[in-house]
Amino acid sequence: MINQPWPTYSDASGAFVLGLPIKTLNQAVDGSAEATFDGPYQTQYLSALFMSTFKPVVGGYIFQSQYGELLYMSKTAFEAQYTATSTPIAWGSVTGKPTTFAPIIGTSATTAMAGNKVPTATERGGVLLQTAIVSLTDSSGGTSGGNTVAAIPAVVAAATSADTATLPTKTSVDATVTAIKNDVATLAAKYNALLAAVKAAGITA
Repeated sequence: MINQPWPTYSDASGAFVLGLPIKTLNQAVDGSAEATFDGPYQTQYLSALFMSTFKPVVGGYIFQSQYGELLYMSKTAFEAQYTATSTPIAWGSVTGKPTTFAPIIGTSATTAMAGNKVPTATERGGVLLQTAIVSLTDSSGGTSGGNTVAAIPAVVAAATSADTATLPTKTSVDATVTAIKNDVATLAAKYNALLAAVKAAGITA
């Protein structure tokens, strides 16, 4: 049950009170009682002193004064002195309301954005968007090694004569150059794959 505040009433002098008409009174053997009300309101305990002082009856109003005192007036007297200034509406009395409230997939500045949408620079206002990163153009001539940067082989010295003993062979130089090219290609491919993932996440343009 939703427990709502009591309705507000005011008199001609501008004094405000909170009051409810009694629906039932269940009195205990000690003289105290429990009052119930129509609508989503909690029951109200009434002490034996309250009951003997005011002698409330069903239909009369229990109310809290502007000073917080719990008081009672007959229906006729209360309604002659006080006028309702607000009447809380019970949820169950609202007609035409939907059974569920579907979320709104927002497209404006005041609505939420869909969780699977990649926001643009305009939609994010540039706050979380980083400077665009340009993809590498791989002109190394090598072949990417996928997930492995291959070892670059050592250059082997030629041994055709005493004068050329310290010079590398063409075959070994070619192998070294090819390995370097392939490693550059591997790094370029990995960089571009990482860049694509970062863009897809909306971190950069």
